[in-house]
Amino acid sequence: MPPTPGDWEAQRVRFSAGSAALIVLVLASTLIIRNVVAAAHQPMGWALAAATAALVLGSIAQWYGRVVRHGVAVLLTLLTVLLVVGVLAAGVVPELQREAARLSEILPEAAEGLEDHERYGQMARDLSLAERVTEAVGDLDDRVSAQAALEGAVGTVPSFVLTGILTAFFLLWGARFATGLERQVSDDDLRERARTVALAAQAKGRTYVLFTLGQSFALGAVIGLVAQAVGLPAPIALGLSVGVLSIIPFLGVILGSAPLLLVAAASEPGWTTVLLAVLVVGLQVGSAVFNQLVMQPRSLRVGPAPIVVGGLVAFEVYGFGGLAVALVLVVFGFALLDALPADETSPAPA
Repeated sequence: MPPTPGDWEAQRVRFSAGSAALIVLVLASTLIIRNVVAAAHQPMGWALAAATAALVLGSIAQWYGRVVRHGVAVLLTLLTVLLVVGVLAAGVVPELQREAARLSEILPEAAEGLEDHERYGQMARDLSLAERVTEAVGDLDDRVSAQAALEGAVGTVPSFVLTGILTAFFLLWGARFATGLERQVSDDDLRERARTVALAAQAKGRTYVLFTLGQSFALGAVIGLVAQAVGLPAPIALGLSVGVLSIIPFLGVILGSAPLLLVAAASEPGWTTVLLAVLVVGLQVGSAVFNQLVMQPRSLRVGPAPIVVGGLVAFEVYGFGGLAVALVLVVFGFALLDALPADETSPAPA
């Protein structure tokens, strides 16, 4: 009796020699790729960091390129970066390390004092404020202490040299690489659309990064000067906290000001803390208005979630260097999506 279309038929699965060889080949290929990636992660990281730096520094090289030749413009760009890094390393980093060490002692004491406060003590104890602050300070101190910085500097000098060479290489011949990549696309219309999207994403990403760096420097400088004016300890470290976390849109200034307000509540209670809190809220509102009215029309919109997630993962794995690279890559990734034409990103009609 022949089976009807609705009947169930059992099928026998055969395990042939070809299937076994294919499975072994797939497993062997997976292990080889994993080992290659694990062995080459450091050079790949250098290349990725250099490409990221070249994307950001390209605007400076273009500015120099208006008056000098391209090779000289790249040289001036690298010298400018070395000068800025040298000044910061000689004049700011030692003082910042001393202030960070001082804050590591002040912040836990301030949290404990806040838990003993008559009005806010119960809320602070419910949040386990002293315990959380002590853990956070301990983790951060392990990364920015003088000994950790010295140990890291000894191991990263070759990395910095190689990354600098690769950055110069990308700045000098990056345009030729892009042109060669374009020529691999045979379709003229597709090549022109890809070129348009890439250039638009590059421009938007650079503009966003430069605006963010300028805003972070301005906000950190304001907080540092105000902290010094009211006599708070470690004003550079307090300003740096606000400047670094202000890269998080719409939330960063308030998050970065937590150490400032905690130290102020412990050392200068009363109206000083209230005025500082009002200043922080005002700066956060001003930053949000600046983002919406100035940055976004000229670049793109990036929400706080991808910045926070990407930054936390990169910082946990690679430290401050990985944090900087990851944030720039997140921005350029959103710039690429933003530059895509609407008809290519929208779903096809049903």
